[in-house]
Amino acid sequence: MSVKSLATFIEARCKELKISQRKASIEAVNSPDFIRHMKTAKNAPKTDKLFALARVLSLDPELLFQHVKSGADSFFGNAIPHQPTNMAAIPVVGSVQAGVFSEAFEWDASRRYNIQIPIDDGYPIELNRYALEVKGQSMNRVFPDGSLVSVIDFDVLGRPPETGDYVVVMRRDSHGPGFEATIKALQIREDGSVCLWPQSTDPNFQQPFIIPAPDCDEPDCAGCPDIQIKGLVVSSIKTRLKATF
Repeated sequence: MSVKSLATFIEARCKELKISQRKASIEAVNSPDFIRHMKTAKNAPKTDKLFALARVLSLDPELLFQHVKSGADSFFGNAIPHQPTNMAAIPVVGSVQAGVFSEAFEWDASRRYNIQIPIDDGYPIELNRYALEVKGQSMNRVFPDGSLVSVIDFDVLGRPPETGDYVVVMRRDSHGPGFEATIKALQIREDGSVCLWPQSTDPNFQQPFIIPAPDCDEPDCAGCPDIQIKGLVVSSIKTRLKATF
């Protein structure tokens, strides 16, 4: 299958979603003519761009990769493309704000999609993982806006959070019955308090959010009972790379 037919498949998906090819191209790779130029390209788009395009079009990336694989002779001559081992499909269930706490991240089932990722994060493959889209700039040194992060909840992991972890944090919404979420780097201080640090080039995001130490030794006594350090970020896919200085 040619790159042109891959572009035709993508065009059909754009029409189905009632989104212009230009808009999809900009949101995926910040290039307005990316899909249009695909029809005349000699080589298949790079993997990271296909991941990004699949996210924008709410597709399982494997659907796009199947087009590439079926046209392997055209793209790679007679060479057999490298197939990563130990891959797994995990669901992208929502987004998480890297900045301030924002409304909880879970999407309706209709918005969710799967991504294929290598399971080489140092944790047993059978542990349940899910993925989140990162929004905002407060973690852009590590997770640029638009990145995807793979998460294992601590109750599944079987260990408490540790200094140096990148974590997903939930907080009860003070204005309603729901929850808010954010992603931060975690530091546990000697006095038992917890610092949730941004890692950003933005001067507006340089100070930590501090969870005070519990004032008693009981297991259920927390400094902030409405805050839960929910999950550990175990890997990431950066979809919109940009150098920072």
